[in-house]
Amino acid sequence: MCGSGTLAIERALHGPAASLLGFDSSPDALAAARANVGAAGVGARVVLQPLDARATELGNGAVDVVLCDLPWGQRIGSHAANQELYPRVLAEMARVSAPGARIVLLSHEVTLMNSAVSAATAFVAEPAQRVDVGGYHPRIHVLHRR
Repeated sequence: MCGSGTLAIERALHGPAASLLGFDSSPDALAAARANVGAAGVGARVVLQPLDARATELGNGAVDVVLCDLPWGQRIGSHAANQELYPRVLAEMARVSAPGARIVLLSHEVTLMNSAVSAATAFVAEPAQRVDVGGYHPRIHVLHRR
């Protein structure tokens, strides 16, 4: 769910990282991410792959940090699809994240995300932070892998 690559680019520009991986199941999203990563000049530092966030093929405990802007069910996805997607993505994040890993999620599906985070016992959650994004008020959730 790297979409257009914005979060990967911002992280790459922030400073060194052992590796940066962006993945999406949409060929169009990956094409946009490749173009944006190249335009930002961080192409050599960001690896983009066609993977599904519900089943990434990454090893258990392989990830130290996850940054994800989940579908809000408006322009991309739907509320009905997110009902299944959010818990499955959190379960996969729990599987691939190492103990102590930090997971940072952005979502406008406030009630659904709160419910999914509460049910995800593999994580300790900080209080969600409300932000303003073009008139929307999504929440940023910071989770720590137990």
